[in-house]
Amino acid sequence: MNAMRNTVWRALALAALIWAGSAANAAADWQDYVYAEDGFSIASPTKPEFTSSAVDSAAGKTYLHQYESDADADGHFRIYVTSQTLYQIMVVWSKDKPPADYGRYVNSFHFVAN
Repeated sequence: MNAMRNTVWRALALAALIWAGSAANAAADWQDYVYAEDGFSIASPTKPEFTSSAVDSAAGKTYLHQYESDADADGHFRIYVTSQTLYQIMVVWSKDKPPADYGRYVNSFHFVAN
């Protein structure tokens, strides 16, 4: 049971992908990035930077995997939950400057077989 809880919480904020979309990013070449080991793919104008950390919790040790691109301020997010993993997509931008490609970014998230 502990192993299952560890897996369920392993990727808390897994896809905390942060993108400060502006004209500079809108003009960038978008690429698909596939992270099969974490079960997802996403398109982004910049390659997300990966960090990983272990966190002690009441359910035991959990693992946080974070993929981040171009941090800024303000944000919106989506959350996806599977039987074993929580995925969170966060799009962040400067106040009153929503990115032109917000929909393209969040809608590019797909589950992949791992």
